[in-house]
Amino acid sequence: MGTRSHFVATTPVRVELDGEWIEIKPKMSVGDRNALYTAMLTIDDGKSEIAVGGYLSALLESSIVGWHLLGADDEPIPFDKALIASFDPDDPLVELVQDEVAKRNPFGQKKTPGASS
Repeated sequence: MGTRSHFVATTPVRVELDGEWIEIKPKMSVGDRNALYTAMLTIDDGKSEIAVGGYLSALLESSIVGWHLLGADDEPIPFDKALIASFDPDDPLVELVQDEVAKRNPFGQKKTPGASS
C-alpha cells in the first residue's frame, strides 16, 4: 500500500519578502473552499449572485495562519485574523501571498486519478 493521505497537510508555508513573512496553509481543505464559496455567494429575493468583492478577503482569511510583520514604528504587529481585511491589496508581500495561494489551490482544475499531467 502507498502512503497517501486523505487530509490536507497542516505545516504552514512561509512567504517572505524583505525580512517580513506571512505563513499560509499549504493547501485549502474542503471546508476552507466551502467557506470561500459561501463568502462569494449572496442570495437576494430568491436569486443567487456571485459577490466577487468578498473573494480576496475570504481567500486570505482562510489561508493565512501567522505572520511576522512590522508596523510603521518597526515594532512587530501581533497576528490577528481581523487585520487581514485591512491589508493593502497592492502591497508586494500581500501580492506574493495571493500568488502562492492561487498556485497551491488551482480552482476549477479537477485531476483525474491515474491521468498524466
